[in-house]
Amino acid sequence: MENNAMFDVFSILYDYSIKNLLLDEVAVREIVEIYLRDNGLSGLVRHVCFNDMSDSKTFGYYDGATRIIYFDLNLIKKIVYNRHYSDRFYVNCINLINQEIIINVFHEMNHAFRFSLSHDRFDILLTLTV
Repeated sequence: MENNAMFDVFSILYDYSIKNLLLDEVAVREIVEIYLRDNGLSGLVRHVCFNDMSDSKTFGYYDGATRIIYFDLNLIKKIVYNRHYSDRFYVNCINLINQEIIINVFHEMNHAFRFSLSHDRFDILLTLTV
C-alpha cells in the first residue's frame, strides 16, 4: 500500500479514536476505497455494509457474485466485550473493536483480491505439496 494511503487510513482511524467513536459504514467504505484506489484495484469491491448475520459465526464475508463485503458489527462488539470486559475491570473497548474491524476489513479485501484471480481448483494444494 502506498504511504499516502496508509496515512489516510490512519487519519480516519485516529479521528474516530480521538472522539471515542466506533468505525461506521462510511468510514469503512472510505478505507476500502482508499486501499483499492491507491493499489490500482478500483472496482474490486462494489459496496461495504454492516448487517446482522446472527446465523453466522463470522465477522464478515465477501460475496464474489455481487462484490459486496458484509460485516457483522454486533458479533464483533460481542466477541471483543466477552474477551476484554469483566465486572472487576473497566476496559474501554472502542479502540479494540475498531482494531478488530480494521483487521477484518483487510482480511475481506484479501478474499476479494484472491477470488478475483483466475485459478484452477487445486492449484493451492499443488503449491503446498511441491
